[in-house]
Amino acid sequence: QDTDRDRFMDWNEAVRYGLIDKVLEQRGELPAPTPGKPA
Repeated sequence: QDTDRDRFMDWNEAVRYGLIDKVLEQRGELPAPTPGKPA
């Protein structure tokens, strides 16, 4: 079941499931913070 607490996904499964948008490979890929918006 996908709602089980012990369900582990690799990065590809997490992207397909919609939990993450993408995996960053380098710190330079981080977007600049938006002023006034909490992280």
